[in-house]
Amino acid sequence: MADKRRNYEATLVLDTRGSTESADAMISKVSEIIANLNGEVKKIENLGSRTLVRPQNKDMPDAAYVKIDFESGPEGPAAVKERLRLDKSVDRILIEQI
Repeated sequence: MADKRRNYEATLVLDTRGSTESADAMISKVSEIIANLNGEVKKIENLGSRTLVRPQNKDMPDAAYVKIDFESGPEGPAAVKERLRLDKSVDRILIEQI
């Protein structure tokens, strides 16, 4: 059965308290994860720091937003979420098929 590749858009909300290079480091980490899953990163956009409307943690009113467009097989989004789930610098992960 042929592997159908699909396009996805991942939006990451990153906790960058106390670190200025956290967003750039996380971008390269996610790119490596996607490449290891035989995926291909199409576009990376650092949206900068924004104020959270409903912060889950009162100590973190602001967070960095990163948008990554990538192509992967159907198992790609679940694998990316699973690998980032335990990372303390990732606050929220949203992956949608486009």
